[in-house]
Amino acid sequence: MPSTLDLASVFSKSRSPRLNGTGTGTDEHRAARLHKKPSTTIRYQSVAPASYEPPQFDRIAHLAALSRAATQDRLNEQVVQPRSPRLNVTVDVPSIPRAYARATVTSFSSTSTVGKPPVIPVIPVIPRRTASAPTRDAVLPLVTTMEVPQPSRPQLAPTRSVSSSSKKLQKKSTGTFFSAKGKRRLQELIWKSPKPENQALPRRGQGENERGESSSPWFSDEDVKVAMDKLHNPAAIIKPSDALELSPRNVYLRLTSCDALRILQPLYPPAFLATTVRRKVIRAAFGGSFGIFPEILPKSEALRGFGNFAFLSLEAQRHAPQLPGAPGLFFDVDGTKMPYEVECRVMVRTSPDKWLYVGQYTFVRTGTMSGEEWNAQNSVARLSWAREISEGKKRYRVIRARIKLRYEFGREPTAGEVRAKEDEDREDPIEVKVRDALRDLGEGKETMHIWAMKCVGYDYAFQKRLVKLAGEQKA
Repeated sequence: MPSTLDLASVFSKSRSPRLNGTGTGTDEHRAARLHKKPSTTIRYQSVAPASYEPPQFDRIAHLAALSRAATQDRLNEQVVQPRSPRLNVTVDVPSIPRAYARATVTSFSSTSTVGKPPVIPVIPVIPRRTASAPTRDAVLPLVTTMEVPQPSRPQLAPTRSVSSSSKKLQKKSTGTFFSAKGKRRLQELIWKSPKPENQALPRRGQGENERGESSSPWFSDEDVKVAMDKLHNPAAIIKPSDALELSPRNVYLRLTSCDALRILQPLYPPAFLATTVRRKVIRAAFGGSFGIFPEILPKSEALRGFGNFAFLSLEAQRHAPQLPGAPGLFFDVDGTKMPYEVECRVMVRTSPDKWLYVGQYTFVRTGTMSGEEWNAQNSVARLSWAREISEGKKRYRVIRARIKLRYEFGREPTAGEVRAKEDEDREDPIEVKVRDALRDLGEGKETMHIWAMKCVGYDYAFQKRLVKLAGEQKA
């Protein structure tokens, strides 16, 4: 078989070369097809003027030279001479292994010169790997979640009244949630009513009216009653207290605004879910202080495997979750950030010295309490929050600094002045009178922030350990 390929003879013969696998081809092509060695096809597009005469050297080096010249011309964006119509020529090269891919040459310049035969560039074939299904233990989170279809909003005629049946709450069961090991199971139940597109949370000063009704009439009293009944725990003993409390309509509005009005109901025996333990037993087992957000040492947390606790009392936080997986609201004066940016395990005191684990929760901002909502609270509740600020707790250090600077300067302090005053509070606690804190809260200079609590999971292993601790404390 000849070692060179005369392209001029190919174009001058009456027979056309093999185009895209068709045609008879030249003698060199027929000799190449009879060659028994394994070969790999290289496809390129040849552009040859009538006066083109290729140099006489090895055909493989000649093809590589044309490919390299075409690549260099495309990179330099040189203007080449007019070219004749392109011809697709198929050449079998026995010397290239079959493990390499097919190289495609789209164009080359007819004026390029080659000094010496270059090395043929070959492109290795990279096998395509299909993404195999990952193992369940490796990718699934603590509790998997599921997309919930949003209810369609009905097109209401502006001149017709809407009956309460058209806005009836819908109870939807979206299925069962399984954890990585299949031990923690949750069932999601949603209660929703149609909501117009322009509906939003009430701004400050646009809260409830004198009758305690919200200015958002897109949900009915029946909707509110059904939703609030589902969030109530019959076993919880809630004594009358002077805590902050919103109307059921406003609670419903804030929960639906951030898509938190849902219940992740754990599919376990009711007796297992309703097991409560004492606070001192939890502290002895997991460490931490007796505050709302106890600080657990990293060493103790790593040793016990648990952390990020939140202990809420229904007497102080009236709208806290009462059932496992139920949503709730959390009130706090400091709205900069929550102690835990990630999820935390929430314990709720349903009766004296009995704490119930309700699940893993995240806190979502729902705005601040409006002026009308704050003034509608009883005087004892407002006074208790003013005392919380003035007592010198670390969480309200920034608020005390702002109140103190307002009293001294008679204006709103800057961020730098607040940081400097906050540093002084770390060394020597700032003394803020209760009446000053109560005045700023009433005037709206300091606001009460409201957070929606959304359940994102339920730790079966943690509740199982609490059940074991409850059995030990009874013994």
